[in-house]
Amino acid sequence: MRRQTIDPRIRAKVIATYGNRCWLNMPGCSITATEDDHIIPFSHGGRDTVANIRRACKHCNAMRQD
Repeated sequence: MRRQTIDPRIRAKVIATYGNRCWLNMPGCSITATEDDHIIPFSHGGRDTVANIRRACKHCNAMRQD
């Protein structure tokens, strides 16, 4: 599976719409989002859209996996 880069314009819209705090808030969350997280994973057909992306901290994004 390829590791894709989110278009900076999409990322900016995601941050403007939902903020830049981790949306997952799992145990150990660092709160500050540094990564893009697909709600429906890219590997399962999720798209790079504002509706399907939220910001997540590295810790929570790694815990979530696909």
